[in-house]
Amino acid sequence: MGRFKVFEKCSIPECDKPYRATGFCQMHRSRWLRALNGAQQRKSPEQRFWSRVEKRDPTECWLWQGSLTHGYGRLSFAGRRRPAHCVAYFLHYGSWPEPLGRHVCDNPQCVNPLHVLPGTHQDNMDDRTRRGRNRLCGRRSRNKQGRYFL
Repeated sequence: MGRFKVFEKCSIPECDKPYRATGFCQMHRSRWLRALNGAQQRKSPEQRFWSRVEKRDPTECWLWQGSLTHGYGRLSFAGRRRPAHCVAYFLHYGSWPEPLGRHVCDNPQCVNPLHVLPGTHQDNMDDRTRRGRNRLCGRRSRNKQGRYFL
């Protein structure tokens, strides 16, 4: 007569608790809903990463749309909080940029793997000076002894 099957107890065989909606007790219904939601929302780490990237032409910058720290993209990947441009390098080349990843394009929000090179901290500082982004920008300044340096 009715559309729904009527249960007096939970439809799980070993459970004797009274049923609620969908024929499950409250505990089994909440487990069922959690499993249902988890199956629909689960993405691979690569899908999660690339869903936050605004891709353009391969020669242009691909901008990170996720969270930023000091202008650089950050995300949790492989159990650690990592820079987004290093994750892009890893997904493209299969290895992490050692010891660090540096941008060729000078755009901290860019995650195009073709714009990221492995390098040392000194390489990064040399790039900064060559591009005129260091604090002094070519001005003369004095050191602690009072001598001028560039």
